[in-house]
Amino acid sequence: LGYSGLLANYLIKKQLASNMNFYGSRYKNIAVYYGFFYTDKEDLLIEEIKNKSLDINITKEDFARLKKTFIANAIVNSDSVESMNDIIVDQLIDYGDVVPDIISKIRTLDYDTCKSILKKIDFSNIAIVKTSNKK
Repeated sequence: LGYSGLLANYLIKKQLASNMNFYGSRYKNIAVYYGFFYTDKEDLLIEEIKNKSLDINITKEDFARLKKTFIANAIVNSDSVESMNDIIVDQLIDYGDVVPDIISKIRTLDYDTCKSILKKIDFSNIAIVKTSNKK
């Protein structure tokens, strides 16, 4: 599980949401993540998401599992011409060049660097949009 999976498990365990979907977009060092939640406890859910977003804690075991997942995804994507095209285009847009041997770069990631990066993430720009079924 990535962070969205950890958050989903947490919210389900707290019985604040029964179903949810997460999506994300990024460009260089800007990332936007959004989720759709089904709940009858809207205010509690929103407050918990705000509080939990500030408390990202990934264990060493989670980090090791995520690295394996990233490597597996890179291998699977390398078999698809369409996926490879998307990756190359994204790399050209983000970095101005193609990143060679992404798997070796993933393998060099370390837990302490991950923790350092997580501490620098700014969650101060949060927008909440509530929609409800017509009654």
